[in-house]
Amino acid sequence: MVVEDPQGTQYLDEPIKPFDLLPGGEITLVLEGRWGLDQSGVYLVRAVLDYGGSALVAGQAAFRIYELALSPLAADGSVSTDLNGDGLYEDIDGDGRLTPEDPRLLEANLSSPGIQRNARVFDFDNNGLVDAGDVERLARLVLESGG
Repeated sequence: MVVEDPQGTQYLDEPIKPFDLLPGGEITLVLEGRWGLDQSGVYLVRAVLDYGGSALVAGQAAFRIYELALSPLAADGSVSTDLNGDGLYEDIDGDGRLTPEDPRLLEANLSSPGIQRNARVFDFDNNGLVDAGDVERLARLVLESGG
């Protein structure tokens, strides 16, 4: 499975592990993780399967990553920040520290456009959504950091 931009620059090249599939059956392949796609733009995911015959089977899908459009969530007008460069904006109140206030502020703003339009930087449990699970994961990060 390959993830690349329209110019052909590859960001991920992950082999698909062998699997059994009966004729007429279906399989869903899930590729999870941080792919290093830091720039907005259009990307292509392509999978090629070799069944050992004379032909290969391939499929592809395009997706777009939009520019971040963060809005202030804190009372002082600060915007969320990424404290450690991992692409996740754990400092929800933008004060430069990871504290118990961060998960509280995330929870209070879960349904806000500022969170939902920028879901990729607030999806701490990496399930594709920003929801209560992300608040819980961020709270654990606070505890782990001693904040």
